[in-house]
Amino acid sequence: MILDATDVTFSYRSQPVLRGVDFHAESGLTVLLGPNGAGKSTLLKCLCGLLSPEGRVVLDGRDIATLSTDERSNLVSYLPQDLSTGACLTVFESVLIGYVHRLGWRPRAADLHQVESLLEKMGLADLSQRMITELSGGQRQMVAITQSLVRDPRVLLLDEPTSNLDIEHQFHLCGLLRRLCTERSLCVVMALHDLQVASRFADTIYVLKDGLVDGAGPPASVLTRERIASVYNVVAEVNIAADNRPLITPLAVR
Repeated sequence: MILDATDVTFSYRSQPVLRGVDFHAESGLTVLLGPNGAGKSTLLKCLCGLLSPEGRVVLDGRDIATLSTDERSNLVSYLPQDLSTGACLTVFESVLIGYVHRLGWRPRAADLHQVESLLEKMGLADLSQRMITELSGGQRQMVAITQSLVRDPRVLLLDEPTSNLDIEHQFHLCGLLRRLCTERSLCVVMALHDLQVASRFADTIYVLKDGLVDGAGPPASVLTRERIASVYNVVAEVNIAADNRPLITPLAVR
């Protein structure tokens, strides 16, 4: 699966947010980095068709603007930052709903088993009969991601999926996403703020600043002292580990 964006430009009430962004992602884990207001969330919404920017977004050679809502929802799953819900559902029921667009309201025994298996893989099996309203923010986040995965999309767009997770669950989630990229040829694009998590797990990193792409490529080529200083206004120590991934230590505001 190949996702391409060319010269994507978008404004809110005449305020430019994205200014001619070019973007490319294939099967694997691509991370969007950048300070608050850089355009990460807006780019994700443009990539999934929620917003209609100037420029083009193309999914496997097809302009996303020409796809029907059903076609887009079958191919692309988008998870926003705001996951607030008052639904009176158990964790199991919430994830099962992800199947509804394919199965109607009559899931088979095999489908129920698939939900159980995915909950186990996500570390949520013990919570399957808990109500969504009883969960912590981090637990709800994991459930929402599981619901997105059960639909078996080709592209998964995640807006700050680790924001409510402790470090163990951040690593568990990102490691699982990397495995799914390989097992399912899944294209994952996610916006993050944690530079070290991005460095550890990303195949490709895009750094946005003021609605423009400031840098793109493998972590070691993108996450340099100079770029961190210019984009984040922070002095950082950057060392390259044996696996060629940067180890980043923020030191002070510049």
